[in-house]
Amino acid sequence: MKDLLLIFAFIAVASALYLNTSGNCAFSGTTATAQAAAGDSATTVSMDAQPNVPAGWVTDYQGALAKAKKEGKAVLIDFTGSDWCGWCIKLDKEVFDQAAFEEYAEKNLVRVYLDFPNNKPQTEALSKQNEELAKKYGVQGFPTIMVLDSDGQSLAKIGYQRGGAEKYVETLKGIIDGTEKS
Repeated sequence: MKDLLLIFAFIAVASALYLNTSGNCAFSGTTATAQAAAGDSATTVSMDAQPNVPAGWVTDYQGALAKAKKEGKAVLIDFTGSDWCGWCIKLDKEVFDQAAFEEYAEKNLVRVYLDFPNNKPQTEALSKQNEELAKKYGVQGFPTIMVLDSDGQSLAKIGYQRGGAEKYVETLKGIIDGTEKS
């Protein structure tokens, strides 16, 4: 019986390490970003739509802050590892790609997409901006979601949460309205 318990304990520990049930992917503080060669269609710092950035999201942090202030919207920053982080991909599919989130975000948020990919080219300027912002906001794992007010002041740091888009929107509303803290 004792041997059986040891086997189950070993399986449980190995499974937890393998599955990473913490809800985030580790961040080492450096990126393995594919650097863009001259002429590549690399993602860059921009307020415009780009091929490797989801619709409605921008990569220009300073531009997003200015837009949020002008429009009186909150800022949602997604620190993601879009092509390698399982929890990031899960958050995208369950929340950010859903109509309930899109409708809320379009009216209430300026969305900033700060990606740390392994195989998607980025310009050096974008990689540098993303690294500096990860340090500024103390990002230790992915996905990390920062919620800022329209003046750029930090309201909350959250990540993946179970429950889908509707629950995530309710969480965001509570943070922005000041009724929920993280």
